[in-house]
Amino acid sequence: MGSFKGHVLPGTLFLAVGAWHVWAAVARFAMDPVGFRLRMWNPVGAGGGALRHLELYVVARGAFLDMCVEVFYSTHLRIFAPGGGVDPAHLSHL
Repeated sequence: MGSFKGHVLPGTLFLAVGAWHVWAAVARFAMDPVGFRLRMWNPVGAGGGALRHLELYVVARGAFLDMCVEVFYSTHLRIFAPGGGVDPAHLSHL
């Protein structure tokens, strides 16, 4: 993640999640200012539909993908040393 590309993608995703939280909070406040409560996550749609937890699934999947990219891609797929074991040159990525 030391390169410009390594900072742009995670930063853009953080910006998108933050914009979603701001937009959802403003929309819920506009619909019901008296009963407004600030939440840690924003359920999609009303009721108990299948998409209600969509935001939680997207954030969890994105975090898992980011961990995979950090471990595998940033080490250039050279995690293990030729003789076996973890390559000490890439320990900082683990």
